[in-house]
Amino acid sequence: MLAGLAWRNIWRQPHRTFLSVLSIALGSAVTIFILALQLGGYGAMKENVLRLIDGYAQIQPPGYAEEPDLRKTIAAPDALMDRLDSLPAVTASAPRATTYVILTNGPRSYGAALYGVVPNKEAKVSTLGSTIVMGRYLDSAQGEGAIVMGAALARNLKLDVGGTVTMIGSALDGSIAADVLKVVGIFSTGTPDIDRQVVEMPLAKFQADFGMENNANVVAVAGNSLSDIDAGLPALRAAAEMNHLVVRDWADLEPALRDVILLDIS
Repeated sequence: MLAGLAWRNIWRQPHRTFLSVLSIALGSAVTIFILALQLGGYGAMKENVLRLIDGYAQIQPPGYAEEPDLRKTIAAPDALMDRLDSLPAVTASAPRATTYVILTNGPRSYGAALYGVVPNKEAKVSTLGSTIVMGRYLDSAQGEGAIVMGAALARNLKLDVGGTVTMIGSALDGSIAADVLKVVGIFSTGTPDIDRQVVEMPLAKFQADFGMENNANVVAVAGNSLSDIDAGLPALRAAAEMNHLVVRDWADLEPALRDVILLDIS
């Protein structure tokens, strides 16, 4: 009986019914469009942040994310990278070694996060090289004592391209690691923390200076898109577990960005 009354009421005022249906349809379409636009913006934001340095995912030793330590290493990462590169979701992988050092130029000294990278591999997982504003990015001469650094750090140290800086840190065995390095490039990412702290040098030189032999701390991974890597996480985890390692996805690598997105959605 109620269904019959409702049906007759719908057609009692057809113009009113049409306007009601139209307003609901338009409201739904606008809501869906805005939601899709918002989700697309989140996707672009995540990819831009991750491609700058992190990569879409990373393979790390257990506990490295909670307490980064030069001594937590991936031994001879080439075999692992060959396996990763064979996965359908992965387009590139790159080994890295990382530690904190003191950089000194005359009376000026600043702390920095020093990354050892393989330049031609790093360029496939990170866009940092494309942000060079003076000089050049690292090249394939892996043994050279060359570095690139952020513009704010270079300004604080009063350094230009061609200048030299003394690096002091702690080697893998606990001894002092020291070297004089040449600035071949200065980058400006627009991210203050990166421009003020990050320095890159060839991995082979890093390994020699810090006594790391053929070891790395992490392997960064890239794909055609972040969604491809997210879909391929089970295969990445299987490859990592074979080497007693763990996978860190985008949310693990950028928890602050994850929290901002969740807060905005809610």
